[in-house]
Amino acid sequence: MLFKNEPCRGPRLFQIVPTLSANIIPFVGFLKQISFIIFILFLSNCSSIRTAFSNESSIPVNSQDWATWRGPHHNGTSDSSDWIRLFPESGPQIDWEAFVGTGFSSVSVVGDRLWTMGHKEGLDTVWCLDTATGKTVWTHTYPSELVDNLHEGGPGSTPTYDSGRIFTLGKEGHCFCLDAQTGKVLWNVMLPELTGVERPTWGFSGSALVQGTQVILDAGPLISLDINTGALLWKTKNYSPGYGSAVPFEKNGQHHIAALNNDALLVVQATDGQVIAELDSSMFRSQVE
Repeated sequence: MLFKNEPCRGPRLFQIVPTLSANIIPFVGFLKQISFIIFILFLSNCSSIRTAFSNESSIPVNSQDWATWRGPHHNGTSDSSDWIRLFPESGPQIDWEAFVGTGFSSVSVVGDRLWTMGHKEGLDTVWCLDTATGKTVWTHTYPSELVDNLHEGGPGSTPTYDSGRIFTLGKEGHCFCLDAQTGKVLWNVMLPELTGVERPTWGFSGSALVQGTQVILDAGPLISLDINTGALLWKTKNYSPGYGSAVPFEKNGQHHIAALNNDALLVVQATDGQVIAELDSSMFRSQVE
C-alpha cells in the first residue's frame, strides 16, 4: 500500500524520489491531502536517476521528472521502468516528512525539487521542498478562503513547472507565476477579475497547461495567458467553470486543446482558442431516475 488512512485526518501521501515518483504520482490526485504529509522513501533495491538542480533559472526536464499534473504525457503514464513493484511486508523506509497544510493538490517533481500547495488558517502556501531531505527551499503565501463546501477545502490544483517557472492556481482564482528557484512572484492575475466569471461552488481546481508561450486554464472560459507577462492572449466565450485541467493533443498535424467544464466538452485550436467542437456536458453525467 502506498497510502494509508488516519482516523479523522484523511490519508497521508507517500512520495518517492524522482525515478519512482513518475509511477506513483498519477494516483495522488485521487486521494485527499488533508493535513497533508509528504514522505520521501528511499528503497534499497532501487537506483534513482536524479537531475541536479541547476543554478540557472531553467532546469532541464528529463523522462524521470513529473513536472505537471498527470505527468509528461498528460495521461498519468510514465516512461520510467527502474522501480520496485512490491514493497516488503514491513513497508518502505520513511526518510522524512513535512506538513504542508490542508488541500487536494498533488505534487510536481523536477530534479531534486518538489512543489505542492496547502492551506492553513486563512492562507494558501506554495511549497518548494528538497526531495532528498524534505527541507523547505522556499514558500509563497497569500490570503485565501478555505472554500470547504461539502469537503475539507484547500488548494485543488497542482503546480506546473516549465522553463524555470512554477504556475499555480488557488481556489479563489489566484494565478501565480513564480521563479522555480526562489519563489519570487514574476506575475499574477485573479481569474474572476480577468473573466468576469464567479468562483465555482468548490473553487477553481484545474492545473495550468503550458504550451509554448501559452499558459492555458479553465477559468469559466478556456483562457490563454502569456507565459512571460500573464497578459490574456485569447479566451473562449464564458462557460460555467469545471474542476478539471486542459489537455493537449494533435490531429492531422494540428495542435488542439480539450477541456471539460460544467457546460460542455470543448476542443479548441491551440493557436487562437477557436472552438472547433463542442459537446454538451450532460452527456457525461450520470442519469438518476
